[in-house]
Amino acid sequence: MKEIYFQVLLAEFKKQFQNINSIKTKISTLKPTNEDKLINLAYTIHNFYCSVEDLLKIIASYFENQIKSADQFHKELLRKMTLTIDTIRPNVINNESYILLLEILSFRHIFRHAYNYNLQGDKVVDLQKKIISGWENLSKDLLLFQKFIESK
Repeated sequence: MKEIYFQVLLAEFKKQFQNINSIKTKISTLKPTNEDKLINLAYTIHNFYCSVEDLLKIIASYFENQIKSADQFHKELLRKMTLTIDTIRPNVINNESYILLLEILSFRHIFRHAYNYNLQGDKVVDLQKKIISGWENLSKDLLLFQKFIESK
């Protein structure tokens, strides 16, 4: 039974990782040369964060992570993913990935809730560059966690 449990988690993990990687690839290719393209980039960054968070929620649902505070759910989920929980699971992300994801989360919050907010192109492009440069570290974290799942 335990083996089936981890096989399902592994299948879900791999599928979601493919989604994240696909969105990251799109982020790498976008060039915000006008407002419409800037909005497209911002929307894609939003989707990138949501996709990563969906993967973290999948992991949390298979392990011990109950997050009680609805208003701090997103930050609490990220924080819990930095923890190594003895005999349960290793950390999913390291501190560098955590900091990057917190920054993307802040952007996602503004993008999603500030309806009259005019996007600042330089900040969106800066975040795009941070995602591109931080992807190697974040993907390494996630693939290490995948190896943990595969070892079960």
